[in-house]
Amino acid sequence: MIICGSLNQITRNQLTRLIDKRVAGYLELDLSLILSVEKMDKLKSLLKKGESILDKKHNLIIATEYKKISKDKDQISSRIRQSLFYLVNHFINNYQLGGIVVSGGDTAMSLLDALSARELEIIDELEPLVPIGVIKGGKWEGMIVITKTGGFGGEDVFLKAVDYINRNRGAKIER
Repeated sequence: MIICGSLNQITRNQLTRLIDKRVAGYLELDLSLILSVEKMDKLKSLLKKGESILDKKHNLIIATEYKKISKDKDQISSRIRQSLFYLVNHFINNYQLGGIVVSGGDTAMSLLDALSARELEIIDELEPLVPIGVIKGGKWEGMIVITKTGGFGGEDVFLKAVDYINRNRGAKIER
């Protein structure tokens, strides 16, 4: 599963490359809907779409809409994270995921909090400044998490991350 909370243009281009290669299905969180009263209906619709993607054994991308946030940034960011992790929590608890790729520094920190991880132990680098880690502590101990922030990584960084997770699915990862 790939979670993208970054609005960085380079990251979005890298994500588009993954989508164009048809390596993953795509769910987009509409920012205006997250703030509306129909939020839960939309999230339930996204759950069904995501389940359909995962049921076909495809990778899943969950990303925020590519739109700059201008007002009430902290409140909107908080609601985005709540919505993202509502979806993530459902998928991680109902599907055997090989790992998670997460983009956006705040998103990565929030993910680890949402998974009750004690720490993310860095075991390698996929590319310079794109660390590969395993969760330590909590229910998801040992799960692979690859973090990518800002404009780091080459144009195929998400493809490489998905490949790494697929190759190491279920393996005991150690340094």
